Amino acid sequence: MDQHSSCKKNRAIENLKKSALLFILCICSIMNSQSSQNAVLFSEGKSEYRVSKSGSSSPYEKKAADIIKEYFRRASGVYFQEEDRSNAITLTDVEDQLPEESFNISSEGQNIIIKGNRKGVIYGAYAFVEKFLGCRKFAPGGDAFCPMVQTVKIPLPLNISEAPAFGFREVYSQAETDAEYMDWHRLHNLEELWGIWGHSFSKLVPTTHFKTNPEYFAYYRGRRHPTQLCLSNPHVLEIASQTLEKSFRKNPGAKYWSISPNDNNGYCECKLCREADRKEGGKQGSLLMFVNRVARKNPHKTFTTLAYSATSKSTEQLVPERNVIIMLSNIEAYRTVPIENEPSAARFRQNLHDWKSKTDRIIIWDYYTQFTNFLAPFPVESTFKPNLEYYNSSEISGVFAQLQGSTYGDLSELKTYLLAKLLWNPKANAEDLTDDFLGGYYKEAGHIVKEFLRLRHRMLYLSKTRLDIYGNPINNAEDFLSPNNLAALSSILDEAELLANEETLPRINKLRLTLEYTSLQQLKRSGLYQQTTVSQEDVNRVVREEFRKRIDRFKQHAVSAGVKVLSEGGMSPLEYWNEWNLILDQPMKVNAAAGAKVSLKHSFTIEYPAKGLKTLTDGTPGYNDFSYNWLLFYGKPMVATVDLGRVINVKEIEMTFLEDQRHWIIRPKMVKVEYSLDGTTFRASAIRNFESPKENTTIRKFSIRFKNIGADARYIRITADNHIKLPSFIASGQKKPTIACDEIWVSE
Repeated sequence: MDQHSSCKKNRAIENLKKSALLFILCICSIMNSQSSQNAVLFSEGKSEYRVSKSGSSSPYEKKAADIIKEYFRRASGVYFQEEDRSNAITLTDVEDQLPEESFNISSEGQNIIIKGNRKGVIYGAYAFVEKFLGCRKFAPGGDAFCPMVQTVKIPLPLNISEAPAFGFREVYSQAETDAEYMDWHRLHNLEELWGIWGHSFSKLVPTTHFKTNPEYFAYYRGRRHPTQLCLSNPHVLEIASQTLEKSFRKNPGAKYWSISPNDNNGYCECKLCREADRKEGGKQGSLLMFVNRVARKNPHKTFTTLAYSATSKSTEQLVPERNVIIMLSNIEAYRTVPIENEPSAARFRQNLHDWKSKTDRIIIWDYYTQFTNFLAPFPVESTFKPNLEYYNSSEISGVFAQLQGSTYGDLSELKTYLLAKLLWNPKANAEDLTDDFLGGYYKEAGHIVKEFLRLRHRMLYLSKTRLDIYGNPINNAEDFLSPNNLAALSSILDEAELLANEETLPRINKLRLTLEYTSLQQLKRSGLYQQTTVSQEDVNRVVREEFRKRIDRFKQHAVSAGVKVLSEGGMSPLEYWNEWNLILDQPMKVNAAAGAKVSLKHSFTIEYPAKGLKTLTDGTPGYNDFSYNWLLFYGKPMVATVDLGRVINVKEIEMTFLEDQRHWIIRPKMVKVEYSLDGTTFRASAIRNFESPKENTTIRKFSIRFKNIGADARYIRITADNHIKLPSFIASGQKKPTIACDEIWVSE
C-alpha cells in the first residue's frame, strides 16, 4: 500500500472515531436530558396534576385514588381539582395481569401510572406517598405522619415494581386494630382470611355431642374424652363436613379453613387411629388422613392444618392434597439467635425439611413475644431479618408472626413495623428501617432510644441468656435483667425524656413501663422487706406509702399504653393492681423457720428453680404464677427437712400448695409432719390425707395447718406424697403430676 492510500485510510478511521464519539455524546445528551426531567407534583401551593381511575368499577382503584388525594393534601395543603389538568396520576386495577398483590409505578411522559393486582393498587398508592411524599404510618392507632413540603419533584422516567416475598403475611399485634396500618404495611388479617381459624376440632364437632355420642371423640387411656376427635369415625367426617358447608355459606369470601386439633393432648388411641399414626410416624398420620378426606370433598376450598406439638413431624408416606396448607410451628425454639442457627430449633428445621419433601404449601407459625410476660424486655429484633430470609430461601408460602395480639407488649410498635416491612421484602436493610422508625417515632430522642436498644442486646449477649417465650424476668434477676442492668437502661430513658416533647414523652414512658413491670415482678420474688417500715408500736412492719403510689402509677401508665392483659390469658392492669394490694395488705408473718437451711430427698424441678432450697424458708409467699416463689416436684414426692438452727417448742406448722391443673400441678394426696432433735431420729406429729382433685380450671392455693403440736424440735421434716398419675380428666399425654409448695411456716 502506498503512502497516499495509507494516509487516506487513517483519515477515514479518524473520521469514523469522531462520528462514533459524536453519536455517543448525542446519546448521552439525550439520556441526561431524559434523566434530568422531573414530574413536579406540586409547587408553591399549585399542582397541574389530577387523580384518575381506569374507569373500571374496582373498589381497589377508588380506595387507592382516595389515598393519593388525602396524602397529597396533607403534604402540600393543596386539594386535587376535579377538572382536567394537563397531567394525571392514574390508578389501575389490572387484576391478573400482575402477580397477586404486586404493583408497578411507572410514567408515560409526565403522567404517572400506578398499577396493581386488586389490593396491589392500594399497596402501590401507599408506596407512592411513602416514597415521594415522605409520609409514614409508624404505629397502629394514630394518625400517619406526613411532612408539609413546598415542592415535590419526582425524577422521570419511573419504573418501580414490587411483589411480596410471602403470599401470607400476618403480624399478630395491635396492627389488627388499625385497618389503615394493615393496608399501608401490606399485612393480612387472619379474621378476614380464615373462615375457621386455629385449633378447630371443637368448632367442627362441638363437645355437646359427647353426652350422646362419646364415640365421636378420642379414645384415650381406656375411655372416651372430649379432648380431641376420633378421626377414623365416619360420622365425625360427616358432621365436620356439614359444619364446613354452613360456614362456607355464611362466609363465602373467606380464603382458608382450618382443620386442626384442639390445643391440648388426649389424642385418639382407638385401633384405626392408632394404625394410621403407626404407619405415618405419629399423630400427624390420622390428622392428615382426615384433612385430605375433607379436602377431596371440597376441591375448590383451601384448608390449613397445624403441624404443632404432637403433629409437628411430617408424615412418612401420606402427601397433603393440593388444596391443603401445612401450618408449621416452631414453638419449642429459644429466641436468642436466628432460627437457622438456634440449637433448640434443630427439630423444627428437620420438620420443615421433611414437610418440604411432601408439599410446597407451608406457612410458618413464628413467635416473637414472651407469652407469660408481654411487658418483659424481649430483645429479639435482630432475629427478624435472618429468620425471614431463611424462610424466604426455603420457599415458604407465608408467615404468621405472633406478637401479643391486641394488647400492648414490649416494643410493640417497632417490632410490628420491622416485621411488616421485612415480611414484604426480607432483603430490605433492617438497620435503615430501624433508624427510619426511631427518628420518625421518637423524633429528637430517637438516637437515645437506639442506645437503649443496643444496650438491651448487649446485656442479653453478655449474660448468655436463652430467650424463652414461656420465660419469666424473675429468672433473669441476677444476669440479663439484674437491678443494675435495669438501672442502666432507666438512665438512658432519663436522657431520652429530656429530649422528648408532648407527643413523644408517652412513647418513652411505654419503654419505661417494661422496666417497671420487670422490677415489680422481681420484688414478688425477692420479698417486700425493703419496701416496709416499722410501725409506731415497733411490732408489725407496714408497707411504705410511696410503694403503694408506685403500684398506682404502674396501673395508670399500663392502661394508658393500651395494655389489656399482662400475659396470655392473664391479668388486666386492674387485676394486677388488685393482686398487689392484696399482697401489701397481708400481715407479714413471723416465721421461726425464716432463713433456715433446707435439705431435700428428691430434687426440685430445675426448669423452675425459684430461689432453690431457700424458696421454702425465704418468708415470701407464692402467688398465682407457679414459675416463681414455688418449688416444684415433678412426678415425685416432696420430702423437705428444715434445720431451725436451734431447739424450739414448735406450736404450729403451716404450708401452702398450689393447684393449677392446666400445668399439671395438683394438690398432694397426703402430707406428713415429723420432728427431731438430732436430725436422725424423727417422730411423726400429724398426717393429713386429701381427696383426689376434681376438674377445675381455676388456679387455687391450699393452706395446710397443723396446730397444737407442742413438741421440742430442731429439725422438721415435711413429706408431701405425689399422685402416681394425673387424674383422667387432665389430658396430658405422658406428663406426670407436679407438687408445688411455696413456704414452710413455723410458730413457736
